[in-house]
Amino acid sequence: REAARVSRGWILIAEDTPEDEKDRKSTRGHDCKGTFHNGAAWRATFQRLKLRLIHEGPLWTGPKNGPSPYKCARNYYILEVPKWLCPPTASVGALGRAPCCALGGCTADTGSNSYQPAEVELPETVEEGGEMPDLRGHWIVESEGEDMPLDPHAAIGDQPSETVQPAPLLVFERLRLPVQLRRGIDEQGFIAPTPVQAAAIPVALAGKDLVGIAQTGSGKTLAFLLSALLRTVSAGVPKETFSLVLAPTRELVIQIATCAQALLPALDEDLCTDQHRPISVASIWGGSPRWEQRRQLQAGASMIIATPGRLLDLVCEEEDAGRPLLALVAVLVLDEGDRMLEEGLGDQLNALARRTAAVRQTLFFSATWTEDVHRVARGFCRGPPVLVRIGEAGSHTTNRNILQQVEVFDDDESEEERERRKLERLLVLLDDALGTSTRDGIQAKTEHSGKEKAIVFCMTKKFADSLVDHLMKHSVVASAIHGNKAQWERLRNLDDFAHGETRVLVATDVLGRGIDLPDVTHVFVYDFPGTIQEYTHRIGRTARGLEGHGK
Repeated sequence: REAARVSRGWILIAEDTPEDEKDRKSTRGHDCKGTFHNGAAWRATFQRLKLRLIHEGPLWTGPKNGPSPYKCARNYYILEVPKWLCPPTASVGALGRAPCCALGGCTADTGSNSYQPAEVELPETVEEGGEMPDLRGHWIVESEGEDMPLDPHAAIGDQPSETVQPAPLLVFERLRLPVQLRRGIDEQGFIAPTPVQAAAIPVALAGKDLVGIAQTGSGKTLAFLLSALLRTVSAGVPKETFSLVLAPTRELVIQIATCAQALLPALDEDLCTDQHRPISVASIWGGSPRWEQRRQLQAGASMIIATPGRLLDLVCEEEDAGRPLLALVAVLVLDEGDRMLEEGLGDQLNALARRTAAVRQTLFFSATWTEDVHRVARGFCRGPPVLVRIGEAGSHTTNRNILQQVEVFDDDESEEERERRKLERLLVLLDDALGTSTRDGIQAKTEHSGKEKAIVFCMTKKFADSLVDHLMKHSVVASAIHGNKAQWERLRNLDDFAHGETRVLVATDVLGRGIDLPDVTHVFVYDFPGTIQEYTHRIGRTARGLEGHGK
């Protein structure tokens, strides 16, 4: 049952079978009772449990032909996952189709705003089945002389009708937002929709599956949060979880949850009707107390923001107790979905997606996207998703507001000499960037404002700690963030960096995606990552927002 929860369609079982009685105590290939089974016993067990055996065979024998020091053979059995082991999928029914309430105090107006057109690729076909409701008529005010665009997935009979690109949302005033929520968005720093928000929000409110690709720091988080929250309000704020947001790292989960929590007080203040309960958010990630997260889930949360692994563990525990948590999830968001798929989290994502409602909207957002990932992502959607791409076509378009400078070191040098020169050069560049003299260990005042901050990316956790020690010895106050640090220490270092108490942050890839840290002026890629996509995300920690610039 445990394997079926995360399997796409089959289970593999491998067992070490010792050849001699004396080897049995030295091997680990036995069941929970310490009993070994031969092939005939395994096949009889599969038949008794009504598990279909697809294939079997030997993997290796030891010790000569395999890694085991004992005389044993490892055999494998591949089984098909039966439907009765798979988690049930509930239907959302009419959930989410109720019209939005009269929130009052809303103003709508048209206006102009400089807008970079988005490239929107509409799907040619759509699979048969239920559709998410189109809420544009409830939330978007038509501009004068502008017709509401046609449904991109509309079809007549067996032939799709002519598709029309949804009209972009050039000003927030075209949304029927409550006054307090509009003020909350202003406090987030968004006076007008960014290009990705202008293009993605109408598509999301139309109920279509979406892949949104835009450069780092372009406001993708608000695009999917606002769409999910408005759809939750239209559904009457159900008692069960309605929206699920998945992200690859703890820090990104915390950041998304913080953004959502900043909008909720304003939204709850305007829900002036007994028909609506307050919207709640639960944030779930590994490294924090399970009992506290379990309590959040059992109390009921309108939106869950989580890393896949920890959430799947808790969901399975609740299912064992007879409490399905995700059966009514109608909006599934995968932030940095390409990284989660590339890192092999597809099985966990699939296990969570199978537990959501049959009628569901899926939203992918990232700064990079490849065709291989796109093919896998389509498996999470009801049909071909609408592709919204901001900027130039390509899987790794970088932010044009980032000035990139490359330092090349001689390959003919020894590795020790090259590393020594790289460290020396990093100290000089940090001195130039931050205005604190690292030369000769002397602190000096320069023309810098003192607010400049830098992130240094490296490949390994061990080197990150050693680099911090090296910088501290040269009077550069720095801290590190990587997977081996406790969560409280990671959060403390992030908070110190965000508030300027530490101006240099050394990080591994845990900080490479999605994290929005204020006033990062410089990013140093000390070790080049394995892919251009990861490089794009790393340098995207600077030049955040429409007017941001960095180096």
